[in-house]
Amino acid sequence: MAIENDDIIGQLLQEVFKERDGLKNLLEMLLNYAMCTELADQLRADPYQRTDTRRGHRNGHKSRTIASIVIFRN
Repeated sequence: MAIENDDIIGQLLQEVFKERDGLKNLLEMLLNYAMCTELADQLRADPYQRTDTRRGHRNGHKSRTIASIVIFRN
């Protein structure tokens, strides 16, 4: 028996909103994945991968946070 896509999406959304910072954590994971993927595309190599087509090197890692401001208007 196959699981419907709606069931999977619903379960994932329930997990995200179960915790107080669930949406923040999801956004953080998504942005980190996007940045790592973009960097690998630019360098033409994955982390620690040695290739002849490599166009540069990674230069360390620094943790950062995103500050967001929410403005409510009536």
